[in-house]
Amino acid sequence: MTLADIVLTDVDFVVSDLGFNHANIIDYCRDERFETTQAGLDDMNWALLANWNRRVDAEDTVVFVGDFAWFMEGAAAQRKVDNLWDTLNGEKVFVRGDHDHVYPSSADRVVYTAEIRHGDRAFFVSHFPGDTPSSLPGGGMPEAFAERMPENLADRWNGWRIHGHHHNNWPEHYPLANPGRRTVNCSVELTGYEPLSMAQVERLAARDEWRAMR
Repeated sequence: MTLADIVLTDVDFVVSDLGFNHANIIDYCRDERFETTQAGLDDMNWALLANWNRRVDAEDTVVFVGDFAWFMEGAAAQRKVDNLWDTLNGEKVFVRGDHDHVYPSSADRVVYTAEIRHGDRAFFVSHFPGDTPSSLPGGGMPEAFAERMPENLADRWNGWRIHGHHHNNWPEHYPLANPGRRTVNCSVELTGYEPLSMAQVERLAARDEWRAMR
């Protein structure tokens, strides 16, 4: 029995919040390598594509954890999202984020939550971590997500959770790895703008569990 929509066993990478074509995100949380100009936006889009395809091979499986691209609905937006998605290497699973107004029509699996079983651990995957204090911006979630998120997830899931949504905005609560919350934040700002391998996720979990026992 799982709390998630699907169970995945052969996952190589996870990553969240690519934010293709999102000009304002450069000001919000991207680093100084990207300028807030059209040229800077083009540089960001290209870097995200190039970093993904350098790291991920065709036979790898990647779980994308929401907020893929900043396009509103419509046929033109759909074509752009599809072109971006199809350019990325690997077998890909799409976990929806709250800004995914358009998601790839070629995606075989589009879900709200997933469970990744890797090594001796199981990881719950969702765009929202599920335990954000209401006092923090981003603490709520749209109704469609709230309906599909297991109630009291942090209490019911006895393991690590992989999420995005918070980018690099709340490092004291949602750094790359938080042993207290048992969360891994795979937002691209924290992963070097490239997918994070599940081997790295395993090492982060093992390291922080070891530290907690000392």
